[in-house]
Amino acid sequence: QSGANVVNLATRVRAELDKLRPTLEQKGITVAVPTDNSVFVSHAIGDVTFDLLLGAALTVLIILVFLHDVRATFIAALAIPTSVVATFAFMGWMGFTFNNVSMLALSLSIGILVDDAIVVIENIYRHREMGKPRMRAALDATSEIGLPVNATTLSIVAVFVPVAYMKGIIGRFFFQFGMTVAFAVLVSLFVSFT
Repeated sequence: QSGANVVNLATRVRAELDKLRPTLEQKGITVAVPTDNSVFVSHAIGDVTFDLLLGAALTVLIILVFLHDVRATFIAALAIPTSVVATFAFMGWMGFTFNNVSMLALSLSIGILVDDAIVVIENIYRHREMGKPRMRAALDATSEIGLPVNATTLSIVAVFVPVAYMKGIIGRFFFQFGMTVAFAVLVSLFVSFT
């Protein structure tokens, strides 16, 4: 059935075949599965998950190299799991499945998720170097760059939401992609200012 979870379906079919196999073999019937797309899907999801984790790790490492501050790196790195977990919740709420398209959207989003946090943290760090107390530096820095950061994130959303509403077969495939990326970057915007 279109839209069914291939891995779940294949697991259930194999369980039923295992139940039926003794009865069928007594009647001289041999059961074999010639093709199983769930194996490919499972491997593909595993590969994308690995790429997602590797991308997150490399992003954190690059932030540490350029910011030279473990605390700032930790704060920026928190944007990744927070945004990903919130995006998983959104995907569940929307009824999206974990497939190659939705995982590709998350993989693409990883680098984007920390952009806002890096810009905000770097500006706060700059204001702290001016000698301002922490709260004043945070308030001044966020008010100073609030508009550009919002504009950047909303530009990304403006690109991916129309992709989600494309017509035809392509639109059906890209709905999950566009909505997943758009939601992930909106959550990262929220996280960067909190």
